[in-house]
Amino acid sequence: MQISNKWGILGKALIARRLIKSLNTLKYDVLYVGTRRKNLYKKKKFCSYNQLLSKKDIDCIYIPLPNSLHFNWAKKFLLRGKNVLVEKPAVLSTKHLSELLKISKKKKILFKEALMYRHNKETIKFLNIVKELSKKNKIKKIECEFSKKINFSKKNIRFNKKLGGGCLNDLGYYGISMLNAILPSVKLKKIQFINKEIKKKVLTSVHIKLLLQKKIEAEIRSSFVNDNNYITIHFDNKSIFYNNCFTYNKIKVIKFISQKKITKLKLSVTQDRYMDQIKNFSNNKVYSINEMKNNINLLEKINNSINQSN
Repeated sequence: MQISNKWGILGKALIARRLIKSLNTLKYDVLYVGTRRKNLYKKKKFCSYNQLLSKKDIDCIYIPLPNSLHFNWAKKFLLRGKNVLVEKPAVLSTKHLSELLKISKKKKILFKEALMYRHNKETIKFLNIVKELSKKNKIKKIECEFSKKINFSKKNIRFNKKLGGGCLNDLGYYGISMLNAILPSVKLKKIQFINKEIKKKVLTSVHIKLLLQKKIEAEIRSSFVNDNNYITIHFDNKSIFYNNCFTYNKIKVIKFISQKKITKLKLSVTQDRYMDQIKNFSNNKVYSINEMKNNINLLEKINNSINQSN
C-alpha cells in the first residue's frame, strides 16, 4: 500500500517527540501535532484533538495517548479514512481490536500497533537465532522480564487505572510480545500468579507463570520497583540469555550456555530505534496483524485473571 507520509501526531508525549525526530530524519512531513494546551493552538503545527481530526491534508496519524483512550481516538481517525499507528498496547480488549481491524479492512487503510523494539535489527537477529535453534532443540521454558523503577505519582498515567495504567499494560506487554514472537502457535493452558503487588488499585509488580501446550512453561515479570530487562530461553540441553533486550545499549550480547561452555555473540545495534518501525508501517512482514492479535488476546486473559483474583 502506498501512502503519502503526511503525518499528524495526537498528543505531545515524550515518545511522540522521539517518533517526530525519526519522521523528520526520513523527510516525512509532520504537518500537525494535536494538543490539549490551548495556548499552543496558534503556533505552527499545533491544533486541538478535534481540529486534527478534521484535517484533510494528512493521511497518517500516530496516537501515543494513555492506553484507555486508544480505542475511541483510533476509531475516530479510521472512520475519517486515516492510516493509524497507535502505541502499544493498541487496545485493551480483543473486541475493540476486532472492531478497529474491520473498519481498516473496509476502508482499505492501515491500523498498526507501535511496538518499536520488534522492528529493530538486533531483535530480528535474536528471533532468527531462536528459530534456527528450535529446529533441533525443544524449548522447555522461557523467562522474560521488563521492569523499570518509577516513583509513584498521581500525575503519572502509569499509575492511573482508569487510563489503563499498571506495569503489565506498560512493561509486561513486551514480555507478552516476545513470547508470542517465539511461540506464535502454542496455545495457553493455564495462568498462575507467583507474585503480584497492587498500590492504589494499580498493578505495580507482577510475576506470572504460563503453562502452555507441548509442556512448555513461560514466566513473565514486570514491575515499577526495580530495573531489569532480559529473556532466557531454556532448551533441552542448553540455554540462551539476552540481556537488555528491550532497551537501547551501545553493546548487546547474546550468551549461549551449555554444560561445557559459554559462548557470546555481539549484536549490531539499531541507532535510531523508531525509524525501522516507520519504514515498516505499510507492510505486514516484521510485526504482523496476527502477532498483534495474539498479544492483545494474551494481555486480556492475564488482566481478566488478575481482576478475578482480587
